[in-house]
Amino acid sequence: MSVPHNNGVAESEAFPWAGRHDAPGNTEAKRVLRASQDAAMRRLIEEYGSIEAAELFSVARLKEIHRRILGDADPQAGRLRDAPIRLSKHIPPLQTADELEHALSGYCDDCRTRVQLTAKKPAALAALLGFAFWKLVYIAPFADGNGRVAHAVIQILQSTYGRTPAALYERGRVDYPRFLDTLRAYDAGNATPFFELLRENLGLEG
Repeated sequence: MSVPHNNGVAESEAFPWAGRHDAPGNTEAKRVLRASQDAAMRRLIEEYGSIEAAELFSVARLKEIHRRILGDADPQAGRLRDAPIRLSKHIPPLQTADELEHALSGYCDDCRTRVQLTAKKPAALAALLGFAFWKLVYIAPFADGNGRVAHAVIQILQSTYGRTPAALYERGRVDYPRFLDTLRAYDAGNATPFFELLRENLGLEG
């Protein structure tokens, strides 16, 4: 039976970057942290936007993206988690370091296959972006920042395919509960709502 997905956030939260950094505490410190991570994401998207799409998908590259977003001051930056986690209603199915390394390698292989398909059929870009985002947050290889890495990945991909990078949704938008519902449906085997939302928000076909 599939476990409901919530992209790592509590039901009441209005943004996806939940984890250790969003625990109760200094609101201003959290705002500054989010701003710093947002800036790091923008730099990454600009820097990586000209690479070949297939080059994005390696375990080392994803770890580097995670490290760059979280910053060197975070001891978990660039490292796969080494302990089980529970993200509100979503319990990632893989928990040990070996399982995560293997799963992330398989994820990269699957995405590179979809890159090849997209080269032959441009309309398949929606399928590539959707899978790349959903599968990464489903595996949740990092203790924190899985959603940010997934968003960085799909925005870099948009740039590599000549599109203006755009987030799948913006923090605090009123359709955020719908976004969570589409992820849970995808986990349960129904990807249609998620891809409908993706096409609407990113202006994609296929």
